[in-house]
Amino acid sequence: MQSTTLGREEIGALEKRTSEVSQPVGVFAADLVLRFSTFLFSAGLAIALLTRKGSAIGGVALMDWGISHDTIFLFEKIGSFALLGLATVLLIFPSILIVLLIAGIAFAEAYAGYYNGGYAFFELTLFAQALRYLAPLALVPLVVSRSVFKAEKLCRWTAEWILRIGLAVVFFTHGFEALGKNPVFVDLILGSARTFGISMTEASAGIALTIIAWVDFAVAGLTLFRLSRPLLGWLCFWGLITALSRPISLGLASYPEVLLRAPHFLAPVALWFLVIQPRARRQKASDQTRSSAGSAIDLSSSLGSERTG
Repeated sequence: MQSTTLGREEIGALEKRTSEVSQPVGVFAADLVLRFSTFLFSAGLAIALLTRKGSAIGGVALMDWGISHDTIFLFEKIGSFALLGLATVLLIFPSILIVLLIAGIAFAEAYAGYYNGGYAFFELTLFAQALRYLAPLALVPLVVSRSVFKAEKLCRWTAEWILRIGLAVVFFTHGFEALGKNPVFVDLILGSARTFGISMTEASAGIALTIIAWVDFAVAGLTLFRLSRPLLGWLCFWGLITALSRPISLGLASYPEVLLRAPHFLAPVALWFLVIQPRARRQKASDQTRSSAGSAIDLSSSLGSERTG
């Protein structure tokens, strides 16, 4: 009886130590993934500003604030290099201030796009681009957990739910746009089909968008209520496919669009490190611990029986 109790105590202690080890490993890996995601997004925005007409923020400055085009152009170029520099520093050294600056820029650009309008479903811009500013924000609790170890569990939970909500919002919004036959989505499907030599009509693209919409709705709900390995795999796969559809249908010159959407396919990877990997590690270690402890208990019981005999 005593050996059984001791075995259970050993199991509990080993499971606790396993949990304490696996969580920081997942947090560290998720931190790296999100920093890389933020760097790619920042690089995409910087390249887009340097090679295209300008930003949505620049449009507001020109139309509403009366700032000259040349001045806006100058500030956008300076801002591009500054943003790229900040993202590079963040990639090497985690900083809450830099994270908040980049998240603020992403939010301001999304809001300016909504404010300017002029394109289909512009009212949903803040929701459609939610991961661009929420993915960097998920870094904040992870950076905090580096210095406040006792708050690691709370920080991990906070980062997890920022990402889950961001992914759910983006997929639900894109599903709504797909159901409404967003002309941009129709063009992307037709252009991608054309690139691969597939003949597709606009009506067929509309049917495909309807199917995509309901899949997106289901995925958004599952992201909030039932996170799993296959679900995260799909989120990552579909986020990457939709990002790559830009250069596939519009040409390689639109590659910055892939970088801008890096949070769409890297946020699920960060979630895997935060939720699924620690869960799998704990389960595996728990099974091994129980198996070892069970063998020890059986051996102890066998020895006890021999002595009694």
